[in-house]
Amino acid sequence: MMIHFLSPLPPKKTGTADYLMQLLVDLEEDFGPKIKRNIKLWDQFDNRKDRDCLRDQGWQVDDVTKAYFAPKDIVFHFLASNDFHRWVWAILARRAAANTISVVHDLTAFPLIRSMVRNPSCGLTRQDELLALRYEFGMQSDWMADHFDDLPPTARYFLMGQGITLAHSDTVIVHSEYARMRLLTESVSGLPMPNLMVLEHPRPRFMPSVAMPSDAPEKDIFCVGSIGFYSFIKRNESLLEAFGAFVHTLNTKDRSRVHLVFVGKIDGHLRLEAEKILDRWAIRDLVSFTGYVEEEALQAWQKRIDLQMNLRFPSCGETSGTLARALALGKRVVCSRFAAFHEENATWMVDVNPVEEFPELLHILTAEFVRWREGKSSSSAPPSLPRHSPKDQFSEFISSLISGKDALKKAPELSAND
Repeated sequence: MMIHFLSPLPPKKTGTADYLMQLLVDLEEDFGPKIKRNIKLWDQFDNRKDRDCLRDQGWQVDDVTKAYFAPKDIVFHFLASNDFHRWVWAILARRAAANTISVVHDLTAFPLIRSMVRNPSCGLTRQDELLALRYEFGMQSDWMADHFDDLPPTARYFLMGQGITLAHSDTVIVHSEYARMRLLTESVSGLPMPNLMVLEHPRPRFMPSVAMPSDAPEKDIFCVGSIGFYSFIKRNESLLEAFGAFVHTLNTKDRSRVHLVFVGKIDGHLRLEAEKILDRWAIRDLVSFTGYVEEEALQAWQKRIDLQMNLRFPSCGETSGTLARALALGKRVVCSRFAAFHEENATWMVDVNPVEEFPELLHILTAEFVRWREGKSSSSAPPSLPRHSPKDQFSEFISSLISGKDALKKAPELSAND
């Protein structure tokens, strides 16, 4: 029996590729090189060099166009809502494997599926679009598909569109109770549900030594950071406004001792909007945008940051890999008081109501700067509560599959009273 992982692989510029790499490191650490005999990795490759990157480490890797699954094989689909995952969704929609496990990284999948249906080369049809909505809207799926663009932006974020996942998977893995409960409670009664499991992220993987980025602020500067794709749902504009107000409360000496960094890709129109805020508060010299960075630089920035911002609203509904790493590093973290973040051991929780969000962020920035200035930097912060068992949860699950202890069976249908 083989276990197949269908996912964007390194060096693809998506968090799922890094997630998969952490999982592979865990598996080899827990079970040794022999685990590589049971696992095969599939992706779409632009060149042989990308494919050979993992092959050189002994993993079985090939282009998904050659994929074949034997009847007893188990196939993992790693699902997220960006373009790197289009081919994974297309294979899941065809139900190409007898034993299917889906790992859901983003609850909000419908916008991507909708765009795939409208692109003939993606292989999804109108029926796939309706199936995506069926578990949430039943007989109203046609109306929702036709009027999706008329919905308010927030409503579009909360519409999951996970019907393909629920209908074509034997087991669905999420990383929070929030995600599991949404899949359960927001599905219409009478439809068969797969097994729904909550497993933690793979153990955060840290390189033994990373060089500090040349543009990183000096150690005697209080550094606040937001990591990942720059977008309005990460409340980055609210953070900029609060940081600007915070800076204007400082004296000249302290003003030179603070910095805000956004680590990750930022689109041009978002950069222009951000710069308008910078100019209004006159803080251009105190804020930097790194753009996309490679894994080594990302880890270096996370180690450098004194206070990490993990804000989300509206949210795609899943947990954050960079948050898991920040907590493993013992960093002080600010999260939105919303959705799956309620389950995290954050230092601060912030209201998602914009009226409350701004003053709370201003208060936190001020309090954390005072704490830092008094010598209580993030390096002396108490470690976060442990999230991982000695053997990673995902590794344990893979072990059970290989040993045959965990049969993949459909869960019984939920009744209206459930």
